[in-house]
Amino acid sequence: DCGRLPVEALADILVGERGDNQRGQLATVYLKDPASLPRELQARLVERIAHRSGPRILAGCANPAADMRVGRLLEDLHAALATLVIEVPPLRERRDDLAFLVERLLERVPRKEGTLAWKVAPAAWDVLQRYAWPGNLRELADALTQACRHATAEAIDAAGLPSSIRLAVQT
Repeated sequence: DCGRLPVEALADILVGERGDNQRGQLATVYLKDPASLPRELQARLVERIAHRSGPRILAGCANPAADMRVGRLLEDLHAALATLVIEVPPLRERRDDLAFLVERLLERVPRKEGTLAWKVAPAAWDVLQRYAWPGNLRELADALTQACRHATAEAIDAAGLPSSIRLAVQT
């Protein structure tokens, strides 16, 4: 997470200040929000990528065009990272995937002793389908986990969903 890790640690990982990359210790690095990197480090990273030294880099950017417009992301770094772009639309634009995602996410939530697979009551489904999901998959996973904690049986009801979600749907 480029916005949360110390710059010195990122520099060591990305441009091998201590030589870790030359010894082949990192094969692939995923950068979350590379626009958060200091511009100097972005420029050094572009140089590394151009010389094909260091780890393979994958990056996740919410809006690289906007980041370049305001000067947070170097155009050269974007060009170097954008050799293959996979765009994943936000959850609000993939309503058909909601049932599948809910089912898979509920498989990960531990069940109370003696309960079968988690189910979603019709009223809860209505709320889940009407909500805009600005936090995307992470928000959905957190909401389902919270709802399972509050469930009295194996079915999740609307009352168990986070109040912020229920209130947003009511208005």
